[in-house]
Amino acid sequence: MGNHSSEMLYGKGLLYEYTLILTGELSSFSSIYFGSKSVDNVGFAKFVFRKAIEVFLHWTPEEAQVKLNEDIITRMKLDRVMNYLNLPPDIERNHNWGQVVAYLYPEILHLHETEMVVDTYEAVLAGQENGGLYKFPKHYFDGQTGRKRGHICLRYLIEHNCVFENIRDMYKFFASEAGVRLINEKGLKLVLRDVFHSPVLYLHESLPEDMKDEFWYHYYEFHYQYKKEKLFREKNLKKLEEKTKL
Repeated sequence: MGNHSSEMLYGKGLLYEYTLILTGELSSFSSIYFGSKSVDNVGFAKFVFRKAIEVFLHWTPEEAQVKLNEDIITRMKLDRVMNYLNLPPDIERNHNWGQVVAYLYPEILHLHETEMVVDTYEAVLAGQENGGLYKFPKHYFDGQTGRKRGHICLRYLIEHNCVFENIRDMYKFFASEAGVRLINEKGLKLVLRDVFHSPVLYLHESLPEDMKDEFWYHYYEFHYQYKKEKLFREKNLKKLEEKTKL
């Protein structure tokens, strides 16, 4: 059931319960709204947040983006539905309240996806010992959204670590051991292994359309796969020879 349908059917009752929770007459929401019996946990959570902003705080989305903070979340008892918002991992990690508000009002405000992904990637590069992250959030690179995050990370890596004379040199580098090593050393080893499987494909997908070169992509992808297959066969042959010696 879509968010708008859920709000039309359940909105008045949910707003009434939220009002009782704010006044202290009710301690928690009914299970029909939040939990395993709910028909729309996310939609109801967004509804409560928006009503808190619009009805009780009398803020516009733009004002809420500036004024919302953790203290207000607690005072407005929004922490009770926070976990049901299903926030994107970049927002959930940062608890950036301006981004939370943008998530609530996508038709009015805009989330800056590239900035959020870069923030998360920089936290991974910094490492947990420096106040960053040990690794990317779970399922961060799943699906098409995850693939796009991978593209953003690789473009960041190139911008901050590489200088190329031309497009061919870029494809050539990422087809080499040095290119793979750079990807691995800069926190994207599992992205390469589990999502893209080839550094040349990873590069090609990540480049802006006006920089992609189909000829050099296929040329260096063939070379990469050929070297990979050759190395695989040599390792297997060596193992076989070692077994025959025993």
